[in-house]
Amino acid sequence: MLLNLEDTEKAQELRQFIADSPHSALTQTFGWAKVKNNWQPHYFYLEEAGKITAALSVLSIYDKTIDGRFFYAPRGPVCALEDIERVAELLEEASAYARAHGGFLLRVDPEIGENSELEELYSQRGYYFQKDHGATSQPLQSLVLDFTEHGYQDAEEILNSLSKSTRKTVRRSYRLGISNHVGSRADLPEFYRILEVMNKYHGITYRPYDYFERLYDAFSDNVRLSFSMYEGEAIATSLLVMHGNRAFAMYGADTHEYNLGQSYQINFEEIKFAFENGYRYYDMGGIFSTDETDGLYLFKRKFTADGVVNWIGNLDIPLDVAKYEQFTQRKKA
Repeated sequence: MLLNLEDTEKAQELRQFIADSPHSALTQTFGWAKVKNNWQPHYFYLEEAGKITAALSVLSIYDKTIDGRFFYAPRGPVCALEDIERVAELLEEASAYARAHGGFLLRVDPEIGENSELEELYSQRGYYFQKDHGATSQPLQSLVLDFTEHGYQDAEEILNSLSKSTRKTVRRSYRLGISNHVGSRADLPEFYRILEVMNKYHGITYRPYDYFERLYDAFSDNVRLSFSMYEGEAIATSLLVMHGNRAFAMYGADTHEYNLGQSYQINFEEIKFAFENGYRYYDMGGIFSTDETDGLYLFKRKFTADGVVNWIGNLDIPLDVAKYEQFTQRKKA
């Protein structure tokens, strides 16, 4: 069933269901649609005895080059992926709606790791998970520290579990006078200043300031904006967003003016916060390879016990085959 956004009572019920579900991802929440405000949201749900049992939050955007709409359910659905009948019902309804509204593709990329048995069951239903790094909306691998898996008892034990060079750098940063400061929304300009400095240093494109305002406001009760301070100056920053049992290190930046271990310390402070506040996962986000020459991978694995998660991949439902092929070829290019 497609949610009528004017039905405020049902919308609130669905919002709460997504917030409370153990199968919910941050990008399936109503808040994420506020962040991605240039996309149009569509919410599908199933009911039994008047109660919501499953949901799929879909965003769509018009692709003028292809002349069609791309429908995308990031990290959906909000139900157990093993419940294939429910998932199939959601996909059938969402794909029918998308096709009727100019869609050329419905893409879903669940937030679960690879599972060959489950993938086989889906293939028997005609649904195939794609694992093409060149044609995906999200990286197919992430680095995640699972506190429960390692059975940590306290933050000191976590620190001691890191590599010798990493824990040495973290401890050294405190001795050199680096301290951690947790800010507020009023500190977003300082966060953005450091982000700009770092991205210009590396020649990387970055999002506009208002994107981070929307991100902060959409999850204001679950955001931790922190800074590494040295002699009264912010020299590194981190934006952590929490949802369910997961703490996402969504953005981090360093001015590169100092080599005092500030980026190491701020990540350890975020890990300590996540652990002490009962989150199971510290998620450092996507990587594009596990090659030893990949600096992003090498840095993130220092704090995640090399906890590489290989995601199950994209479940693509082409609605217009020619336009879908054009879209995937462009992505690869």
